Amino acid sequence: MRKILLTTILLLCAVVLRAQGVVSWHLLTDDGKAVPVRNVVCLMLVDYEILDQSDTKRFNVVMADGNVLKYIKSVNFAEREEDDEPLAVSSAIEAACSLSFSMLPRDTKVQVFSADGKLLRQAEAQKVDISGLPSGTYVIKIGKTTVKMLKK
Repeated sequence: MRKILLTTILLLCAVVLRAQGVVSWHLLTDDGKAVPVRNVVCLMLVDYEILDQSDTKRFNVVMADGNVLKYIKSVNFAEREEDDEPLAVSSAIEAACSLSFSMLPRDTKVQVFSADGKLLRQAEAQKVDISGLPSGTYVIKIGKTTVKMLKK
């Protein structure tokens, strides 16, 4: 009887906390950073193995505000209490040949613009080839989110 009562109380507390928005799903990176899932636009795999000669694939977590968590090896998802802990983020990504996306909603457009605003590439695919672009600074638009890219 005590177990049932205790379980019921814990469940009730969890429901109340979730209803108040205190607990939500977070994406947890391999280095301990937590991002509320509602703030994540997509995961972007870039060709870091070409950039740093590493045999480990790494990716970026692109957030709705245009910031990026870079060089992530893996993520998990977990429910956590909300916290406003600032994240060490970057406003630019680096790539050499291609960009691959996951977790993108269906029909999300990915566009690559030059620094002066000229549309260079557009796709509704999970992968965008940027190998033909010269080295320089570009703007990637993923749906409504904009991120700066440095092409090597």
